[in-house]
Amino acid sequence: LALIACHSGSSEFIFSDKDSEVLPTGQNDGQYELLAHVERSIRANLKNFILRTEPTTGDSLLAGSCAMALCYIHRIIREKSPTMKMNSRILVITGSGESVSQYMNYMNVFFTAHKENVIVDVLSMEHDLGLLQQGCDITEGLYLKIPQLQGLLQYLLWVFLPE
Repeated sequence: LALIACHSGSSEFIFSDKDSEVLPTGQNDGQYELLAHVERSIRANLKNFILRTEPTTGDSLLAGSCAMALCYIHRIIREKSPTMKMNSRILVITGSGESVSQYMNYMNVFFTAHKENVIVDVLSMEHDLGLLQQGCDITEGLYLKIPQLQGLLQYLLWVFLPE
């Protein structure tokens, strides 16, 4: 599991189970210790990412984040044992608009993902994104523009989690 955040200025890993170490903290209201660790790490790193972000204009670096995810997947596949089978997916959750200026970057990501058998799913919170929808088609992923932001958790659980 890895989580990458991006905006118009940078992309960075918010969580990577490859580089994290679970520190025993005791039982927390019956929550599984590993999930509690993941939640704490994501909250802290996302907060730091947001606080370091300075307001800028420009396109989101989403294509670069997808490329980072593909590199991470490639590294994990290379390090695993040959008998271990891995099904990789990238889930893009975005509220930004279309970045047509990054068309070639997106196409490189989508065709590389297709070649590596990595599925790209997209959940768009605001806009219809034809370019990302095309990427989902290329990689045989799911594309969903949610009609109401209040239903985000339900869409994540019912549409993307079963995959």
